[in-house]
Amino acid sequence: MDNVAAYFLEEKQQCLAGAVFSVLVIGTAVFFMFQERPFLKGMAQAALPLALLLLLICIAVVLRVPKDIQRVQALSTESSRGIAGEEIPRMEQVMKNFRTIKRVESGIVLIGLVGMLVFWRDEWLRGLGFGLLMMGLGLFTFDQLAETRGESYLQFLKTLR
Repeated sequence: MDNVAAYFLEEKQQCLAGAVFSVLVIGTAVFFMFQERPFLKGMAQAALPLALLLLLICIAVVLRVPKDIQRVQALSTESSRGIAGEEIPRMEQVMKNFRTIKRVESGIVLIGLVGMLVFWRDEWLRGLGFGLLMMGLGLFTFDQLAETRGESYLQFLKTLR
């Protein structure tokens, strides 16, 4: 069951990095809010709520990892039916959720890019678009890494049936 612990510990490491990233973005956004440039204020107003959301998600995952490791290891010691009946369906739903989340993040990137181009002359809206673009790309990358790791974990679980 080293693969189980490794999966969850890697998830925890990524979320610790995500939490640090979020705190840096939040700090930068707060600093930008007090600047005189509308571009920086727009960027901050786009980035701040997304960074806060990422921070909350990362904290929740970090706190949940030890329980997840224990839960899956307990399922595996009971029988392979525990893995097949609970963990595999849970991970299949997680993988579906990643596809939905990545579509939303792609939409954020697209809205940001279009907003920057359409409202190029409005410095605040251009900053808002840039903030959405950057955060959307960051979140998409974050979730792409997590999805790739999740897919490998799901394939491992399927070998335990």
